[in-house]
Amino acid sequence: RKGAACGYPYARKRLGEAREKGELGLTIDIFEAMTHYYLAREYWDGKVAELTSKGLPAAVAGGDAAAVEKWLRFYDPEVPGFLEGWLKTAEVGAVDLARRFVAAGIDPEARHRNQTALTTAALFGRAGMVGWLLDQGCSVDAGDPLALGAGQGHLEVVKLLVAKGASLAGEGGTSSPRPLQRAMARGHRSVATFLLEKGAAGIDLRSNDGKRLMADLRAKGDTAMAHLLLEAKDSGLSPEAKKALREEIAGEEQAAARKQKWLAGELLVRRDGGGAPLADQAGDFATAPWQCVSDEMSGLTWLVKDDADGLHDKDQVFYLPDGSARDCRPENCDALAYKEMANRSKLCGAAD
Repeated sequence: RKGAACGYPYARKRLGEAREKGELGLTIDIFEAMTHYYLAREYWDGKVAELTSKGLPAAVAGGDAAAVEKWLRFYDPEVPGFLEGWLKTAEVGAVDLARRFVAAGIDPEARHRNQTALTTAALFGRAGMVGWLLDQGCSVDAGDPLALGAGQGHLEVVKLLVAKGASLAGEGGTSSPRPLQRAMARGHRSVATFLLEKGAAGIDLRSNDGKRLMADLRAKGDTAMAHLLLEAKDSGLSPEAKKALREEIAGEEQAAARKQKWLAGELLVRRDGGGAPLADQAGDFATAPWQCVSDEMSGLTWLVKDDADGLHDKDQVFYLPDGSARDCRPENCDALAYKEMANRSKLCGAAD
């Protein structure tokens, strides 16, 4: 107050210093003092939007109730910073701070950049805030909070909104991605299952959206969600088409399971030089070496090279055949000669 009383330039200087240091509490204290003097009125009117946009959301994010109270003394519904602070309470789930905003006069359904506190709370999974906002009379469907919560996989939020009467088709009906579609597209099976159990209509698999969703799920290997989508009511498919698609998905599941076994090494079989599987498939190579490995996934057989200076020495060097006499020495081996010699020896049990 002394700084403001002594003169506008001094108060403005102190304000600038506080802002540069990030002292948000001091900033609002100085403004609070300046507003008591006519010299500060013009400056305050020009800077309130800028400073509120920085200070109030930061105070909310930090849980600084005292700072929030100070900012709210200057509440003005036309200043975006107050709306930004309001939405920040929903983002962080600060119900106690949200109560202070309402007491200051903010409309619980106020929109900022096409978002409301309810849609923000649903998006960030703040179930407690969602419940409190609904108790304040916020529309359960405005802005499609159910679709936002479902798309992020926030099951508790989804359950709360459905219990309060949210439309299972979403605010936009069939004109925008529905809650079920969003949940499925992002792999939130528990949310999708809950929505179906509550009576959400399935997705027409004959439509472009339905075809695209099914293709995406299969491409990602999410066969469990693909089955859920297929078996939901209102899929639009005939029993024959459903059966054919069901068999295709089952085949993909088998292929995926086989690939996992292959990645785990379960489809690589150790064999002796004649191609017979070794009795011990888990032994150590140093004590029980094997000469061949067959890949049951690709059908290929791999040779384990040796260091015996023979036909299969690991240091063998090959050259392309040039029509001269067939020869294969460790330092210089005709590739065609090598093939013929390997076939005659039936290496790994193969002569092809």
